[in-house]
Amino acid sequence: MICYSIIYIINKLEQYFNKRNDIMMEENNIKECKAPIIYTNYVSLEMGVYDLSLNLGIRYDQKIIENAKVIMSWQHAKKLTELLNQQIEFYENLYGKINTTDLDKEKMDKLVSEGKINVQSLGQ
Repeated sequence: MICYSIIYIINKLEQYFNKRNDIMMEENNIKECKAPIIYTNYVSLEMGVYDLSLNLGIRYDQKIIENAKVIMSWQHAKKLTELLNQQIEFYENLYGKINTTDLDKEKMDKLVSEGKINVQSLGQ
């Protein structure tokens, strides 16, 4: 039931954002855009010699529903990092520093020991 509800909500959000995207495209005389709009609050990485994969999904009620995968070259990933850093700096200049210290090492270690999260290093 929960999984169905999450999928239903995700579908409704995608419909809403796709509809807004269509309106924005129409207002700006953009002819066609078939790229789906995806919300994510979960990202995992897969790394290879030649490329990097970002697995995007929704984390809800201790479950993860992956809904997209983005694969890119390492060169593209580095350029994307630069662009994201520029946008984050711009955002923080407008609205203040983004808090990313909600989980310190002690809290992370406790969650791992309780089995609530699984953290793997690159060496594993």
